[in-house]
Amino acid sequence: MAFGMLDALAHNGLVIFNSPRGPNGPQCQEEVTIASRKKSLTDDVRIPWPEQPPSQLDKEVASLVVELQKSFRTPSSDDADPIAELQDRRVCALMRVAKFLKTIRAGNDVAKEFADLAAALNQLPSGIIHPTLMSGRLSGRRVDRSDVWRLRVLTACGLECLMRSGVRTRSLAARYAAKKFPDLRNLLRPGTTLESSLLSWHNAVLKGKITEPVASGSAREFCKFIEENAAQFTPKRLKVAGDRYLRSAVRQASELLFVRIKTKTRKPLEH
Repeated sequence: MAFGMLDALAHNGLVIFNSPRGPNGPQCQEEVTIASRKKSLTDDVRIPWPEQPPSQLDKEVASLVVELQKSFRTPSSDDADPIAELQDRRVCALMRVAKFLKTIRAGNDVAKEFADLAAALNQLPSGIIHPTLMSGRLSGRRVDRSDVWRLRVLTACGLECLMRSGVRTRSLAARYAAKKFPDLRNLLRPGTTLESSLLSWHNAVLKGKITEPVASGSAREFCKFIEENAAQFTPKRLKVAGDRYLRSAVRQASELLFVRIKTKTRKPLEH
């Protein structure tokens, strides 16, 4: 099982990797989530039907999966504001979940919570901030966003794989990563350098010093996995995994949530 897990420990994100079916088996493309570490998730999700005809609940779940895929996989329009478009996709997805919960009679009160959250998110571009979405008062230095820290964890995973592949020191691994993947600078705090930050993030992961809860969980999962399974991987395999962690962080750091938000008033959606 470890052969199919090395590049799949990024929490809340899919990481594509080559996985042999057994120590000497053929390569295949897989996508694995940390929430389902023993399963593969392909681009086209298929619900495994039992031998008997599917129940109405099975059909509703399958329908929800299709609707959520539409929400997030429909191609973007060229002139769309990327942040506004992502907000719209998430609003639509929440409304579809609310409808699903109402359909299966999970309780109107439960469905209403998702619909209310969708409505609150949909009003943000108009400047209306629901109390549950307001930020708390901070003291001291502002904490970086969760999605930023999750990608920093990915870079630290990459560095650790590089070191275990045979790179002699942390400094050499950080220098290699900074030179080969300069766009990792999108994850930097103002006034910091990439090479020193890579070392700092790596240290935070290994020593359990990350305070952001989701990123901290990802870091713990990776550390546990690599300690238990590193001996099963060849240096070449670890080097490939390290590069893929870093490349994945670069790609995700350049996507929608890191685009500068444009100030724009939009008409709230009707769902």
